Parts: sequence; C-alpha cells; structure tokens
Amino acid sequence: MRKSIVALVSAGLLAAFMGSEKQLAIAKEGVATSKAAVPAALVGQWQSGSLAAANFYNSSTQQWSEPNGRGMFLILQANGEYRFGAGEEITTTDYYFYQEGTFSINGAEIVLSPKMGSQFERDVCVHEEDQRASTQNELRAATLKFQLVSNQAESHLVLINEHGERVMLRPNAK
Repeated sequence: MRKSIVALVSAGLLAAFMGSEKQLAIAKEGVATSKAAVPAALVGQWQSGSLAAANFYNSSTQQWSEPNGRGMFLILQANGEYRFGAGEEITTTDYYFYQEGTFSINGAEIVLSPKMGSQFERDVCVHEEDQRASTQNELRAATLKFQLVSNQAESHLVLINEHGERVMLRPNAK
C-alpha cells in the first residue's frame, strides 16, 4: 500500500483528483522557455485534497508538525525555489513526504531538483511514528509536463508525469 507515496517520491507526482474542468492549456510559445524565467501565473501555493503546507514540516528544525489529510501541495516561488509535500492515509497508517529545492521551466516542462527531503510514517493503532531523511536516490530530479487550465471559477495547475498520470492542483489562498 505504500506504493503511492513511493511513486510520489520517485516520480514527483501523486495521480489523483482529476475533474471535468474545461482545460485551456497555455501554448508552448506563451510559456517562458528560459530556465531562469518563472511565469508569474505559476508562482504561488497550489494544492489538491485536504493537505496544506501549514502545520506540515519545518525544514529549519527538521521536525514534523501535525500533518493530516491527504493530497499534495506545491509552492513555487519567483526566485526558482519550491516546497512540495504530499500525504496519504491507508487503513491505519499515515504516510507523509516533504521536499524542497529549486525548479526550472523549459517550455511546457517543469524540472524539480530537490535539495532535501523527509518522510514521516505514523501507525495510528499502535501509536508508532517513524521519521527519516530522504535518500539520495529519492532526491532525484523530476521532469513533469505542466498545463495551466481554467474553468469559469479559477485556474488550476495540472502536472503530468512520464507515464501520463495527472494531478490537478488548485490555487491556495493561504
């Protein structure tokens, strides 16, 4: 059952939460092709499910707060830095993952290059917790295709991994 979080770590994407929103992809010519330029439309906090960045992981202290919920969040900053977290609850075990690093944009692709990461596992029945730093193998760069899509209410960020799995993230107003 831990396969989903492992797929997230290695592929940089948790497949889930696809809706039927009308998709309006940004044309490749309209996306910054320089690895240094970050399109303003991408900057901000994005999330899926009930998981949010607040009360998740403190990279300064290397301590987990009280993560709960399932889904993912991705925070993209104009300076090319990102924070990424994901979690899922399977039966009586909660799995959470956090990573931060730098990203670059190349056409309709985003490359996440992690600098650090941490994983947290909690068995709620026996009250056991395990926290560990991500391994070098788990901190591989991930290249994802992206699309900005709109429906009548708001825009969404769609990330697509090499297997065609998609996740749709909505903007988080903090």
